[in-house]
Amino acid sequence: MQICPMAYIVITFPLEVRPMMRDPQVLALLRKKARRLLRKRGYRMVFTRWHYFGEHGEKYHPHLNILCDGGWLPEEQLAELKDSIRRK
Repeated sequence: MQICPMAYIVITFPLEVRPMMRDPQVLALLRKKARRLLRKRGYRMVFTRWHYFGEHGEKYHPHLNILCDGGWLPEEQLAELKDSIRRK
């Protein structure tokens, strides 16, 4: 059995909006939005996980990790997807 191609996407958010991202409801909505948009693009399996701190753990740095079936997107399409998830 072979492993299917997978895509790994990390979505970060600007400093200006990070205070709003302490609300669990906001995080849940963004996670659902990301899953919905990826499924709309044809990805069937979409796994998401929030990380709240960066590499050294000293600053609040929420970022959404996404693992989905399918493989990579061209750079322009990936940027467009990330922007659509970040938008209200």
